[in-house]
Amino acid sequence: MSDCRYCHRARGKRTCPALGGLICAACCGEHRRVEIACPQDCPYLGGERYQAGRRQERGVQKGSDYVRARLRLFPDEQTFAFAMEVEERIYRWMRVHEAVDEATVAGALDALQAALGTVVVASVPPHPLARALVEAARDPKGPFAAYQEKRAGARAGIVAKLAEDVRSRAGSPRRYVDLLRPFFDEVTDPRTLAAEMRTQPGERVSRGGIILP
Repeated sequence: MSDCRYCHRARGKRTCPALGGLICAACCGEHRRVEIACPQDCPYLGGERYQAGRRQERGVQKGSDYVRARLRLFPDEQTFAFAMEVEERIYRWMRVHEAVDEATVAGALDALQAALGTVVVASVPPHPLARALVEAARDPKGPFAAYQEKRAGARAGIVAKLAEDVRSRAGSPRRYVDLLRPFFDEVTDPRTLAAEMRTQPGERVSRGGIILP
């Protein structure tokens, strides 16, 4: 049996169409669709897609308060998806570094709004979260680049709404990070979820059994 084509240490037990040889189960599970450009018809992706779908459903159910709040602010699929992209990045940053208060998050969103605006702002944001968001916005291949603006400054307008909402939560018994946690601990692909939660005009029911008021 041949060595794994990825790590070259363990024995390869799975046929990897992307690498043109055998890969060990550990490398397949850890690096698929990240460092390895897996084709859609790879048989080992089926289970991953199923599990991702289950996590999406759990995220919608556990994070129903977050989903309701965002669908009220952003009923359009594209704006909803972009808002979730921004807040996912905020939550992932807080998971790695520290949970910051609402004022700090709102300030970081203000910096992101300025970076996404029609006027280029060259100043460097003071807080690390703000810097992380601005760097993501300036990356032409970053997470915010996929959103196609229908008009100039549309992304900045979405971020402004988010900042206003976060500020309104200051002093609330439930922290902003606690609003995000049940949803983003499960959901890893906000853009796909936004498409799946698309509603037709007049419909008030979204995926996961969430009935909007």
